[in-house]
Amino acid sequence: MSKKGKHQSVDKELRQSIRWLESLAAVKKVVLCIVECARHRYKPGVLKYQRPAPGGCIIKAYGGNGVMDVYVKVDEEHLDGLLGQIKERYE
Repeated sequence: MSKKGKHQSVDKELRQSIRWLESLAAVKKVVLCIVECARHRYKPGVLKYQRPAPGGCIIKAYGGNGVMDVYVKVDEEHLDGLLGQIKERYE
């Protein structure tokens, strides 16, 4: 079963990254938020931690068409492990 919320359309560059994020055991839900058409210096498909949010965190997903905010629902005790996995994979 997919852990994505109601809106599920993703840039083709981000599909693999979002699937990887959903596959992590600590992640309960992935909600795709606002997409901004903007230039960036990151390779398409990169995920970066942005800020904490109630019940999880906000992650920036850099695609070929811009930058997308992604809300990730995760328990507080698993948040540090998740951020470590993201940092290890994308830095």
